[in-house]
Amino acid sequence: MADIHHAIIQCMSTTISELKRANTSLDLDDFNVDNAYFRSFDMVVRRQLDSVWHKVGPRTKQLVNDLGTLRRLLYYLLTYDPLHFHAYLETLIAANTVNPAGNAKQHQSPWLLTDAAHIIFQVAKRRCYTMSKVQLPEVVDVDDEDAWAALDEMEAGGPAAHNPKSAKA
Repeated sequence: MADIHHAIIQCMSTTISELKRANTSLDLDDFNVDNAYFRSFDMVVRRQLDSVWHKVGPRTKQLVNDLGTLRRLLYYLLTYDPLHFHAYLETLIAANTVNPAGNAKQHQSPWLLTDAAHIIFQVAKRRCYTMSKVQLPEVVDVDDEDAWAALDEMEAGGPAAHNPKSAKA
């Protein structure tokens, strides 16, 4: 779980730096990973870009949406079980590969192409599908002389009639 968390943080920092690089004219100094943990971070980013939202390109809009997605991933990592978290990641991949018409999507999320995203997907899959060897308890076969004696008495064959150890003696 810690590997996924660190990879999500790395994706967030990469996305924030891309957002700052794409919008050099805006004051985006408050955008950092520490602030991204808070729910209000999405609204702060949108308010900051609200005055120029109609001027920014689709790449910037995609980066803002990606920040929201990554923040939700942090939340889902803690609240979802491994199977649901992996299923959510699979829907993210499916949503970012084709558009509703079935064609390849033009503006894919850049964070999905990073090594950190690969770590997220691999570790999430490993959390679901790792096979472990189940150890069965050993069956101990012990000759119980008292059990043989009780069986002999029940059959009225006398003591030690069927006991292989006492027959040798």
